[in-house]
Amino acid sequence: MKRQMIRPILGLLVAGLALGVASQARADGTNIGVIDLQRALMQVNEGRAAKVQLQAEFKEKQKLLDKRQDELKSLQDDLQKRASTMDPAKRREKQAELQRKYLDLRETYMTLQKQLMGREKQLTSRILQKMQPILQKMAAENNLDAILTADAVAWAKPDLDLTNELIRRYNARFSHKGGKSAKHHHKKTAKKK
Repeated sequence: MKRQMIRPILGLLVAGLALGVASQARADGTNIGVIDLQRALMQVNEGRAAKVQLQAEFKEKQKLLDKRQDELKSLQDDLQKRASTMDPAKRREKQAELQRKYLDLRETYMTLQKQLMGREKQLTSRILQKMQPILQKMAAENNLDAILTADAVAWAKPDLDLTNELIRRYNARFSHKGGKSAKHHHKKTAKKK
């Protein structure tokens, strides 16, 4: 309960600080830009490809979990059906086995979840590193003193939003594979089918 109350308060403080920074920046003649980093990550071609890749990896891991969960459910159903006719020692043994399998499944779930989060972080950080020089160049070209992320700003004029330009430049710079654009590669593979 306390954690739920703290998050909105922290959000308001961050927004207030960002708004204070932005208003102070305007008063000082400081030029700022704003980017929606999440939207940029999801809309650059590499980000879209990473999302597809992560979804495929998730589906694969989900199949493994579903299979193990079905096995556990089958064991549990079998134990419930036979429990009344089972020897008490055998029933305790089966219950212990079921408990071990449940704990193993839970541990596997947590491990797979951690792996997926790590993979997402790896793919995202690679894109963010590639965005950094583009942002620096955009800041230099527009004589900007700072570029803030949209989640740190409560409101900004639409003309301060550089997200679309960041996406366009990123795709122009990194959509080439071996000297051929991603569109050319896509057309070539489409003809083969």
